[in-house]
Amino acid sequence: MIAQSRKLIYVSRVIFSSYDTVMKTMLERTIPSQQAFIRLYHGEVHHIQQNVIEKDALILTYGNLSKEEKIFFDVFSNSIPII
Repeated sequence: MIAQSRKLIYVSRVIFSSYDTVMKTMLERTIPSQQAFIRLYHGEVHHIQQNVIEKDALILTYGNLSKEEKIFFDVFSNSIPII
């Protein structure tokens, strides 16, 4: 599903200036669904992706939420249609 999606919304808590381990795990688990094949590029390992649609991604991060931020995320998350 992710490989064929055009739009994605990622939401992650920020811990120690990086996204949460749950987000990292999810991203790593999507690699096989992206039909990853490995190649060397400038001495680095890169994945060759096939049949993957370019994404329009919205990435939302949060830390310690204030009352106003919590209200915003509640309203925002409830306004997104799930297809």
